[in-house]
Amino acid sequence: MCDFGPFSRSIRTFCIGGVVVSHFIFSRYVCVRYDGPGEWFGEGPLSVVGVSGGSVGRKRSVSPVARRGDIPLTEPCRMRFDILSLFPGYFSGPFDVSMIKRARQRGLIDIRLIDIRSFAKGRHRQVDDRPYGGGPGMVLMAQPVAEAIRSVKGEGARVLYFSPQGAVLTADRCREFAREESQLILLCGHYEGVDQRVLDAEVDEEVSVGDFVVTSGAPAAILLVDAVSRFIPGVIGNEEGCRRDSFAKGVFDFPVYTRPASFEGREVPPVLLGGHHEEIERWREEQALRKTERVRPDLMKSLAGE
Repeated sequence: MCDFGPFSRSIRTFCIGGVVVSHFIFSRYVCVRYDGPGEWFGEGPLSVVGVSGGSVGRKRSVSPVARRGDIPLTEPCRMRFDILSLFPGYFSGPFDVSMIKRARQRGLIDIRLIDIRSFAKGRHRQVDDRPYGGGPGMVLMAQPVAEAIRSVKGEGARVLYFSPQGAVLTADRCREFAREESQLILLCGHYEGVDQRVLDAEVDEEVSVGDFVVTSGAPAAILLVDAVSRFIPGVIGNEEGCRRDSFAKGVFDFPVYTRPASFEGREVPPVLLGGHHEEIERWREEQALRKTERVRPDLMKSLAGE
């Protein structure tokens, strides 16, 4: 059993930057089984890949309480995500529920967690040090990060580094990742960042999920996996939903309603009850444009080519 922390709270669907993500739940455990040199095989939700003493993997005991059985693969994998982090336990839970779980079970996506600390040298496996030139905080050292990337990098893989200095992630970019890539290596920064030399040598693109700073790149990695996976054929049950989502046409989605028709004195707009499909579509487009103009006028300017 690898107990990676008492995460237990649900997070609802929301928008960050220009991408749409599903809701997810943090659970408590990641279970792994070691089947000999060369690879970790996930027993239950996720596998954790590491290196110890020059060989892949350090054997960890698995509690029978946490056993969930191997995930069956029923279709060819269309996207592999390798997430490099100092704290792989952070990811226990978000990928074990809902659509992402089903996509993994069907083999549409493959998510692997790589512990950067496993590639560190020396008795204490140091992964960070003080920055040259002085200043607060610590910087991730180049050697363990570079070796972690190279240990999983396949032909044609694209390496992304999460940073507030990167280009803001958008729905269009997520769609491009899903269409053009087969392996995404996601490097999660920690502390004050990563030694620039390894970024120059190994990273293809820096990505930001918004104009704010969080404690590490791990939350951004979860968001990107979810947002990209939605564009992989077969992951979403009704793919029409992706074509109607916010940002699919450069604007917000329209408001939606379901039963009952009246709730606490608030009524469903009559046009949605009339059954006239052209009028419904026209109303939805108008509502989407109105909200976009009210909340995100910058998007409207982009549509107008300003």
